[in-house]
Amino acid sequence: MAGFRRSRLRNALVVAQVALSLVLLVCAGLVVRSLQVAQRTRPGFNPENAVALSFDLGLQGYSEEKGLAFQKQVLERAPSVPGVRSAALVGTLPLSLDYSSTTIYVEGQPVTGSTNLPLAVPNVISPNYFRTMEIPLRGRDFSDLDSKEESRVAIVNETFARRLFPGREAIGGRFNFDGPDKPYWEIVGVAARR
Repeated sequence: MAGFRRSRLRNALVVAQVALSLVLLVCAGLVVRSLQVAQRTRPGFNPENAVALSFDLGLQGYSEEKGLAFQKQVLERAPSVPGVRSAALVGTLPLSLDYSSTTIYVEGQPVTGSTNLPLAVPNVISPNYFRTMEIPLRGRDFSDLDSKEESRVAIVNETFARRLFPGREAIGGRFNFDGPDKPYWEIVGVAARR
């Protein structure tokens, strides 16, 4: 009788092991398929020979003024490194999961509750970002003069332009994140799909 119980327990463990192995095999196949699809996906920029460097100046004890000076030095010195063709700064790397969305109010649209406003993911970038990432750009790029708070200019992507400015040119259009009584951002460029 004891041998029969051990035999049933052994059989149950073998069945469980085969079932778990099958589940792991299916999951591994799905991961491989997802990686293959990801390799064929066009990210919207040229990832070849691109290098990302991350730093957090706040953690290093830099003041805002000292941090801006450091960033300026990085952008000035980077092109002198052998093999570097172009350099730019970005707040959030493309395709990263570290982002936050905000509501968008387009100038001239009817005022509705904030729950009905479209969402967008804003990012802070330096001049030369689109050339560095090899992203086609309609309109103009940012310049050093645009870093002033009062300049309030923005570059949007084609999806933003198509959805929020249907049937009309987005360049020259204005939007903000809060509603009709707040200062607007003027669109000076549209990042095209690559």
